[in-house]
Amino acid sequence: MQNNYEGAIEKFVLITLGVLFTAVALYFNTFTQNIVLNKQIILTALAMLLFFIWIGHSIYNTDKFRMPSVPVVLPIVMIVVIFVISTFFTPYFWYYNIEETSRFLSFFAIILTLIAYCKTVRCVEYYLIMILFVTLLTCLYGILQIYNVDFIKWGIEPAPYVSTFGNQNFFGGYLVVAAPICLAILFTTKNIALRLLSLLTYILCGWCILYSGNRSAMIGFAFENVFFIILSIRFGVLRFLLKKKRLFFGFSIISIILAIALFYVAYKTSPYFAMRMNTIFQTTESTNLVRKKMWTGAGRMLRDAPILGQGQGTFQLTFPRYRPSNYHRSGVSHNTMHAHNEFMEWFAELGLLGITHFAWLFVAYFIFVMHMLINVKSQYFRNLQIPLFVSTIGFIVENLMSVNYRWIGPATQHWFVFGLSVALCYAVKSAEPNISIKKKAVNTNTLTPLKIILFIVLIIVFFYFIKFCYKLAQSDFYLKMGMVRVDNSPNSPQVLNEAEVYLSRSILLYPYDLSSYYKLGFVYLQKGTNDLRAGKNAEGIKNLHKALEMYNEIIKMAPNYAQIHNNIGMLYLQLGNYYEAMRQFEWATILENNERNHENLIHYYMQRKFTGFAFYHAFMLKEVAREEKERAVQRLQSSYFFGELLRLSPEMIKQNAERYTNDYNTQKQRYINSIKDISTIRAEKGNLKSAVNWITLAIDLEPQDVRNKLIMMSYLIRTKDINYVKRYFDYLNKTYSKSAISHQLFNEMIPLLNSMMADVQNNNESKAKLLLCISKSYKIIGNNTNAKLLGEEARKLVPTNNEIAEFLKNI
Repeated sequence: MQNNYEGAIEKFVLITLGVLFTAVALYFNTFTQNIVLNKQIILTALAMLLFFIWIGHSIYNTDKFRMPSVPVVLPIVMIVVIFVISTFFTPYFWYYNIEETSRFLSFFAIILTLIAYCKTVRCVEYYLIMILFVTLLTCLYGILQIYNVDFIKWGIEPAPYVSTFGNQNFFGGYLVVAAPICLAILFTTKNIALRLLSLLTYILCGWCILYSGNRSAMIGFAFENVFFIILSIRFGVLRFLLKKKRLFFGFSIISIILAIALFYVAYKTSPYFAMRMNTIFQTTESTNLVRKKMWTGAGRMLRDAPILGQGQGTFQLTFPRYRPSNYHRSGVSHNTMHAHNEFMEWFAELGLLGITHFAWLFVAYFIFVMHMLINVKSQYFRNLQIPLFVSTIGFIVENLMSVNYRWIGPATQHWFVFGLSVALCYAVKSAEPNISIKKKAVNTNTLTPLKIILFIVLIIVFFYFIKFCYKLAQSDFYLKMGMVRVDNSPNSPQVLNEAEVYLSRSILLYPYDLSSYYKLGFVYLQKGTNDLRAGKNAEGIKNLHKALEMYNEIIKMAPNYAQIHNNIGMLYLQLGNYYEAMRQFEWATILENNERNHENLIHYYMQRKFTGFAFYHAFMLKEVAREEKERAVQRLQSSYFFGELLRLSPEMIKQNAERYTNDYNTQKQRYINSIKDISTIRAEKGNLKSAVNWITLAIDLEPQDVRNKLIMMSYLIRTKDINYVKRYFDYLNKTYSKSAISHQLFNEMIPLLNSMMADVQNNNESKAKLLLCISKSYKIIGNNTNAKLLGEEARKLVPTNNEIAEFLKNI
């Protein structure tokens, strides 16, 4: 009876582990806003179930909860302690601490459960075959997506290349973990069909990684293959090469030549592959520039809190305070979630204390596995362990440029393989008696009242987890329903009401999602604006205050979110609270030094005649716009962005070339507008010389813009010096009288010149010069009657003026 009970528990746990792995890898849906949210729910629910079963089973059998006697267990426990300390010292972000901690607890629960229940080599073999078939399915689905064959309606064309992982980078990270498992089966099984299948799957893994263009996955894949060969020569299937030096050196040379040849062929035949390789070490453009900015911010975060870091899971919330001021001009999102280097993120969030314990975990694992490889006698066990070992190492290398330790899909697979690797070391005890293992505790399986209470508590806690996961899924579903309505028909009253209902439900079920508050705030803002336009002032003001309440909720959770401060500033303007609007605009500009923020403040300060503050932001806007213009030029000339499109079509390249050209023209116009703003402010302050200098720069950058030339003339007219006006008019007459802009320019010049007439009434010579300019303007636009009439009037004032006489002769 006892054996039946033990066997049933063990089978249930092992089957559940298999279901967990398979479901997290393969299952996804498009019914929620986050299409891979179900992976997180499955992971949390099943991992916690297994963990509680293990605890209960252990206590029932031994009266005490005992951790496995394996070197990796103590660092895992200490990492969990660090997570708890981090949560305690960052109370403002406690929820995000707990969310990230629960994710890693799930990973660690998988490891510990595998160690406790996967006790035989046969069990490890079954899991490896399971991983093989799951990987084959994901690769085949990814290849179907490459050829635009997809049974899922994504709503975009072409279908995204993400397989079942929601993102091609997550897919690449999973393949880095899974590819070596194919080699484990290839070199250990005697089944020909399995060997062929594992070889095919391994080839498909390599193809999918290369097609993804994911450089971190390529590097991780290449590194683990090299490491596999080295370990196989020393311990595994290639050990025979050590017996003959010639054979060893010949194999080494052939392998190197073959690798170089494959790289060269891929480089020469695939422009896309060549482009990706060319940008691996490039830091002046592409995603490497983005990473440089992210790592700079992460380094500043560590410098500010070197021991405990900023708090587990808080990178997205704390990073904006530390990012470089020009980060957004490198293509970095204003809402950056991760550092794109897992170890930098651990440094930033957990400080030296946290990263030290993660290092301890990996070092303990490496030593434990190497101890097995050195001491175990069975070549078969070594051939199983080497691929598991290199899979872990490849994933660590891959995460030097990615955040796949944070994403459920690839991270779950990595920690599962990690646990299998440790379990395999533990399982060889039956075949390798020289490897010492501590004795099991003696069973004392008696059911006491204390145990019953403990089991009830575990069941209650587990069902709380299930309830929470269900609410999370519901909340995300309502979020998607609300977002669909907001994005498609933002001005329809009925749609806005429906969106409000869905988003309110989403927040009620899960009050920590920034997106729900942001979208609901937009709904209230739109409703309030519509009400004010319709004359419903009371209802409009009420809805604007509701929008303000939603944005303030976001600020509580993410105080460094610049876009929200901008939105709050605009709301305060509508509500008439100008001081608070200015404060929010300034706050946003400190966090995010971009064009829109400076433009908001320029307009705000100009309306209130605070020209000094306006000038500062206009000058900063000029610098920002100049950098953006230069970045647009680099983007236009960059091989990286066009290389991204080579695998699509020439038509896509053409379309994007037009888009990049438009982007450059937009940024150039922003730069010119910022210079005009500076000119206007200087003129407002009475510094006409400086105003003239700035508008001259704008004219030089955009010679065909009529408005700039008219602005220049208006400044010269304000000096009341007819000589300045006459000289500039003569220049315009000579340069543009026969150009395409002549009619517009001189037609609008006439009222400007007439506005100066009062200043020259008492000076015949000055008045004659002004009348001559006006009459020439009439002549250019084709009104010879007025031109002759005003010319005659000018000659009466100064009969001896040869220029006037010559002009009248030519009419």
